[in-house]
Amino acid sequence: MVFPSRIPCAASLVGVLLATPLALAEGSATQWGESLDPAALRLLPLSAPELRGGPARSFENLALLLPGTREDMYGVSFVGTSSPENTFFVDGIRVGDPTYGLLMMPLSMEFVGQAEVTVAGADPALGRGMGGVYDVTTRSGGDRFQASAWGGLAPGALEGERPPRVFEGTVVQMDPRLDAVRDLGGSVGGPLVKDRLFFFVGGSLARRRYRLERNLRALQWTEAIDEFGGLQIVPVIDPETGAQQKTRLPGTDGTQFAQGDIGQWIGKLTYRPSTTQEVSLSVFGTFAGSGGGGTHAFDSKSGGIGIDDLQGEYTALGRRETALTNAVVLRGRSLSRGGDLELDAALGWVRSEMESLAADASGVDDIATPGKLAHVPRMNWRRSSAPHPIIDFEDLSTDALLLCSPTGDPAILARNCPAGAYAMGGPGLLSRFTADRVEGRAVVTLRARGLGEHRIRAGVNFEIATLSKVQGYSGAALLRETLGGGFVQDEAFGYLRGPDDPVTYDTIDTRVTSYAAGVFLADTWRIRENLVAEASLRWDAQLFGGGALVFPFMLAPRAGIAWDPTKKGRARVFVSYGMRYQAVPLDVAARGLASEPRISSFHQSPPCRVNEPADLYGGCDRASQVQVHDVSHPSTDHEVRRGQVSIDPATSAPASHQITAGVDIAGPLGTRVGLVYVRDQLLRALEDTNTAANGLLIGNPGSGAAAMATQAERTYHGLSITLMRPFADGFVGLASYTLASSYGNYSGLFRPETGQLDPNVTRDFDLPELDENRTGALPGDHTHSIKLYAGKEFFLPKGVILEAGAGYTGRSGAPYGALGAHAAHGPGEVFLLPRGSVGRTPWVHRIDARLGVSALLRKDLRLGASVEVYNLADSQTPTAFDQNYTYDSAVPVEDGATKDDIPELYTKNPRYEKPVAWQAPRQVRFGLRVDY
Repeated sequence: MVFPSRIPCAASLVGVLLATPLALAEGSATQWGESLDPAALRLLPLSAPELRGGPARSFENLALLLPGTREDMYGVSFVGTSSPENTFFVDGIRVGDPTYGLLMMPLSMEFVGQAEVTVAGADPALGRGMGGVYDVTTRSGGDRFQASAWGGLAPGALEGERPPRVFEGTVVQMDPRLDAVRDLGGSVGGPLVKDRLFFFVGGSLARRRYRLERNLRALQWTEAIDEFGGLQIVPVIDPETGAQQKTRLPGTDGTQFAQGDIGQWIGKLTYRPSTTQEVSLSVFGTFAGSGGGGTHAFDSKSGGIGIDDLQGEYTALGRRETALTNAVVLRGRSLSRGGDLELDAALGWVRSEMESLAADASGVDDIATPGKLAHVPRMNWRRSSAPHPIIDFEDLSTDALLLCSPTGDPAILARNCPAGAYAMGGPGLLSRFTADRVEGRAVVTLRARGLGEHRIRAGVNFEIATLSKVQGYSGAALLRETLGGGFVQDEAFGYLRGPDDPVTYDTIDTRVTSYAAGVFLADTWRIRENLVAEASLRWDAQLFGGGALVFPFMLAPRAGIAWDPTKKGRARVFVSYGMRYQAVPLDVAARGLASEPRISSFHQSPPCRVNEPADLYGGCDRASQVQVHDVSHPSTDHEVRRGQVSIDPATSAPASHQITAGVDIAGPLGTRVGLVYVRDQLLRALEDTNTAANGLLIGNPGSGAAAMATQAERTYHGLSITLMRPFADGFVGLASYTLASSYGNYSGLFRPETGQLDPNVTRDFDLPELDENRTGALPGDHTHSIKLYAGKEFFLPKGVILEAGAGYTGRSGAPYGALGAHAAHGPGEVFLLPRGSVGRTPWVHRIDARLGVSALLRKDLRLGASVEVYNLADSQTPTAFDQNYTYDSAVPVEDGATKDDIPELYTKNPRYEKPVAWQAPRQVRFGLRVDY
């Protein structure tokens, strides 16, 4: 059932009804969330194939049913926070990746028994975290043997059309198309010793494959009269896209593929020596591998196709990406005979491994091994002033050459058929991340009487997380053409032993450790039958490495009160306040506290033989090196870039305040109506900023040593109206409307504008002069959000069951602004006008549907088939516009309010305010299932 009568840790859609005996409430009475049973939710079209974790049917996407949530690039956003801020528990232990905070274990809903999803007002027992909280319990065996098998297919032939992508300044065009998503799996569980010992095992495998259709297109030009009356060559602009029109070159069509697999496994033993005691040992994990063998990889963090274009050789563009996460958890629960004392304890180890390999599966350990792609440096051609013609890198047919340059003029060839960038040689940066987390936690619950009823809880937890990172450039060097051409920049990991005396490394190793501990005390006090108050205080501490970054006093108070005016458990009015701290991922230590020095030099080309990067292990030789500094510089031939930064000793942990208030009313036919308001305000952030005199500094922007930066700001207001019908008589329904705003200058642990995922060390606040105009409506600010889901089972004669489900989501547009380039940081870093002040993207509407039929062949055997259609109407509404007003170096417009205030001296980007992303096209998934 979706909404069981037993109240779970995370309350119902709008909280726990007070008529429920307090002894049954395992968590807070004023938190806002939902207890979800994936088995009952099979009626609904969930986990679309294009979602992150969609091919594996990840439990993460269950939260998208709830108000106050939306998908973002790396997962699910809760009440204005970013997805890396979420917390994930499975069987009592955190399983989120300790490096980035993401869920790298997309455990299938098929292996989940219950998922408690907290949107706001998290219970203090669930530790630190400023986003949403998932508390998942895996399935266990029982006294009856049960088995299931399932499979699914989403064929690319039924996918809707995708708008063609726009590539500027290059002849190369690449458009992805779904080829297929396939998955299959099975599970079995039952007793080993009746009434005492049970087992559950399961596994699944999903494969997705996309077609990458590549062709070459010549740029179109025309003549126009300039301001002096002469003729000039200008691009032919497509008024619909704002991009230069192109002509397809014959004989250049080709198809490459992106392919990846996701495997999952689970094994669980459950021992119940009595009705009040239980011990379980579970082992579960996932493996994701993609690319290699002639195919391209998927990004292991975002889940998207890992390549934006196909401008280069497969040896340079192709990669093999792997991600392995495995967990071992021992958990025990015990309840005293009288039910007044309860113990819940868990101990677990989680290991996450991510590796970025060359297309031939060689990695950081093979950089010095001849014959491997890891031994070959990458060469990036990127001349901008006079771009390369594509024939510098690829052969064209005679007909294609004539379209590029009818006269054979090299200048016209480069103008009509340029290669804006082109990669050759090896894959470039290779890496291996290995993260381990050992965690233990225990919660004791005591029920007592005194001026009413009390449920007093006390808990303790500890955590040791370690990250080992090994990275290196293929061929021990990265080669890049200078933008003006004629020279090659040669970059390597290393340092200068003395003036012009470099020492380079094939690889560089980084190891960082985080120690964390916490305790809490909470009391849920039933003052009267219809009045409950609760208060808690939680203390946490986190220390990185040898103490360079320490958060010793994270004190988080929380208080709430709930009142039932009906005195019959049919209504609830509640309000709560809580302070929350971020669980800081290890990336801040790996990027900020560890040293990753690099040196670079410049070489003439020729004689540097960059056309044959396979011969350039270690980079270009000294004979081709050119001087880059005058003699007064300590090293005339090298640039040095150090990776280590300083730490403000007064740095405090990132924190936020959250207020939740609501009303919950029970209606007829088991329906519930609710009204909930959430205010989530960032108190302070942790980020790096440039102090000019002393380089980069990690601290709290706007205070302490980082006072020169603007203080981080993010405030979310959300008001949700909800209506739900619990699963009963074969029907389930959920509906919500949310009115919300998200305002500030800080989106969270990644930057939505660029996709940069570097928790606590993003480009936000890097330069104080870039802080102007960065405050405004944040990218996640969607004013209106509507969610409607319903499913129904129809029981027909002869054991036939018809299943019908549908979902509608509607969301108002996201804000966008006007951006310019910065001389050092590049395009899109200068906010010419206040953030998000120019306009908004259109409303996005989506209808999903599911139809299934099952047959009860025997009392205990059910065979079913289904079809799910996502984006039934194949809507192609733009979800993002180009915000780059200009690619010129610019400065923020002081007191600017509209586009008319932007100076005319900047060259306007013709693609400005044109669509750059659209909602996913229609996709259809067929399924078969057997339950025994």
